[in-house]
Amino acid sequence: MDERLGNCDSRSRTYVMTRRGRKFRVRRDNARLGKPVVEDRFADPSGTLPTVINAAYDPSRNGIDIPAAFLQPPMYDPKADAAVNYCALGAVIGHEITHGFDSQGRLYDAVGNVRNWWAPEDAKRFNAQASKLIAQANAFQVLPGLHANGALAVGKNLADVGGVSLAYSALKAHLRESPREDVKVDRSQPGSTLLHRLDASVDRQGSRGVAAASDRDRPAPALELPGKCRRQARAWFYKAFGIRKGDPMWLAPKDRVVLW
Repeated sequence: MDERLGNCDSRSRTYVMTRRGRKFRVRRDNARLGKPVVEDRFADPSGTLPTVINAAYDPSRNGIDIPAAFLQPPMYDPKADAAVNYCALGAVIGHEITHGFDSQGRLYDAVGNVRNWWAPEDAKRFNAQASKLIAQANAFQVLPGLHANGALAVGKNLADVGGVSLAYSALKAHLRESPREDVKVDRSQPGSTLLHRLDASVDRQGSRGVAAASDRDRPAPALELPGKCRRQARAWFYKAFGIRKGDPMWLAPKDRVVLW
């Protein structure tokens, strides 16, 4: 085929451009042979380009990507207080890091080799905690009569819980160094304490786990738990809002997931 684009129709032009792109990638990859490894690729080339608002973890190189597009409000705002930034962007970073220790990430070692490096007893305790999250997701009703499949989404749900835990720990460490930042935004308004802002910031991506009516005819969906379920795993959530046994948001301590 004549690969001069001026002589091609639209379909042929698309084919030619695709073929040229593949040739370029092959030449670039071949040029790497025999040279030191350079980690300059995106974890997910289609999902973590600098212009994409997303994040990803790559177990084969034990690294995470946080694209530049993510570093803007509402996920990050240099003018916002610590609670907002640590528990919005911080929870996302923690989420991706936690993927290295979730049900799949723990099967890769520090340099990305497929190797289960956990002690059997640690794996047993991990699975016991993960089963709680699976049961919680299974109980979530996506649509009337349609429940989520907790086993399929356990990795994402574990990363959500782990990300929040890491963000909260990082925030507490920051406030120990900068105690003056632990203040109310407006003392005349309820819900203005640091813990309240922290809770709202973690869920500012919105409630996930939303399904369409068309999902009724599909297998049980692998959805991430919505905000209500993610909140129930946080010990500080109960403290911030005074949640007690008998309240709709109450989850018994034995059923809460505690991993990190």
